[in-house]
Amino acid sequence: MADGRKAGMWRPVPVFILLLVLPVVVYAFVSPARVPSSCTLPSSSIITATCLAPSLIHRLATSEDDPPPPPTTLVDKLFSLFFGAKEAKPLGFARISVESSPEVYPATTSIFADPLPGDSRDVAALRPLLAQTRLEKAPLNLIYDAVRDGWKKGDFHRKVDNRGATLVVARTRGGAVCGGYNPEGWEGVGDERQCISAFLFTWPQGKMRASRPIKCPKVGGASYAIDDNPALAIKFGYEDFFLKLTTDRKAISKLGLAYAKLPGGATSLFAPSEGKMAEIVDLKV
Repeated sequence: MADGRKAGMWRPVPVFILLLVLPVVVYAFVSPARVPSSCTLPSSSIITATCLAPSLIHRLATSEDDPPPPPTTLVDKLFSLFFGAKEAKPLGFARISVESSPEVYPATTSIFADPLPGDSRDVAALRPLLAQTRLEKAPLNLIYDAVRDGWKKGDFHRKVDNRGATLVVARTRGGAVCGGYNPEGWEGVGDERQCISAFLFTWPQGKMRASRPIKCPKVGGASYAIDDNPALAIKFGYEDFFLKLTTDRKAISKLGLAYAKLPGGATSLFAPSEGKMAEIVDLKV
């Protein structure tokens, strides 16, 4: 039986050989002035041709006036070796950072914002909480005051729904000042909000102007940060901070479920003498 592989018959060329030869073909049609001096390509060299395509693509895709930063990490160096340097603005878009998009990052517990000109005494005491949030540089307006507007769930939602990001501030009978930051705000439609940047806070002794607040960031991912059920009024996490807004004005705090515990392992935002349940005497948003 004759062998089907005759001498001289065309044989498939491995793909990796094509990938090595392709830059040489590209180089033949490109002016040497567009090739980086560090990537010299003699006609007899195939190995050095591998650095041409990434560098050439990068030079064509980016502006000479906006050079990308040099690679610093091992991953960046490997990326640059095979694909060329990263663009400063991929596809024309700036890269996401904590400065440009703070709400996609967990809340900071070590950075505090400075008061703004025009802040009242109370707002100036609360402003440090809002570092790296969309409210850090925004004027704060009082949209709900339980003493003024009423202590019922309907009173709360009537005032705060569809108002955007909010800061809840409560004072307990035992003297603690505590609350939470809702990056998305309330709408009263019954959904569970996923907000990685949400946080709870407390001054257990109520000394707002004498000490920094303790912040409890979201843990376990973004899920179940805020329950926007109108029948539940204010609910952060499972029962990490839960205000029923009923006639007895009771609040519950069981940290560690969806929000971090206090330093030392305490699981309540309230004064030490109050435990996990406290009576709210003042409530503002």
